[in-house]
Amino acid sequence: MDSLFKEVEISWDSSLLGGRSAPQAVKITTPDFFTKFYPRLNDWDWKSYLQNKDEFYERIPRPLHGVMDYKTPIDYMQVYFYRPGMEACVSKNVKNLFKSLNVNESQYRMIPIELGQVPEEYYVLFYPFTGLFEEAGVIWSQCIFVDRYNYEEVHFTGKDDFLTNLHHCQKAVKAKRIVLPIKYSSFDVINLWHSGRCFLSERITSSLSKIRGTEIVTSKRTDFCELLFE
Repeated sequence: MDSLFKEVEISWDSSLLGGRSAPQAVKITTPDFFTKFYPRLNDWDWKSYLQNKDEFYERIPRPLHGVMDYKTPIDYMQVYFYRPGMEACVSKNVKNLFKSLNVNESQYRMIPIELGQVPEEYYVLFYPFTGLFEEAGVIWSQCIFVDRYNYEEVHFTGKDDFLTNLHHCQKAVKAKRIVLPIKYSSFDVINLWHSGRCFLSERITSSLSKIRGTEIVTSKRTDFCELLFE
């Protein structure tokens, strides 16, 4: 059975692409956004970020400014340049969806963005990091990772083993099964840095599946990651 938590991606459906070679995307053009306001994660002070997430997002200028790669906007668009935790450029329909589901606003942020002459409201959707993967009480004995190159299973004995591999680049791995403490099952968004995954609850993914521009990652795909709780 599929995990109730899944990941959501930008759709590459041919009916959306038309004659284009890539999905609709928005480039953020706000000066200093990628250096001062949302730098690379290696430059982050993680302790400060996790203690002051509200202030981190409040300091981002409003509105942001961006330009589309193609002429016609849709509800859910790629946004670049890539930064982990910065998910998509979305329409007011998506904002209303989150509001109607009463998703806790500490688990997501939507910051207005102006797209040139586009009159409709658009937002950059962020999923703040829930915490660090290795500090989340991971049940390591039940997790499964795979080598990105030869697809062999990789297992870690604990946090120290995982971090040694991470920091010394011993193997490039991706998670295939993650098992977390049961407390996380009440979340709508689980975005743990170092996990390489951002999971959304079933009630969000089932609603987003009806939004133009999204693709839900299911167990039919080879890159699917199962999220379980114990």
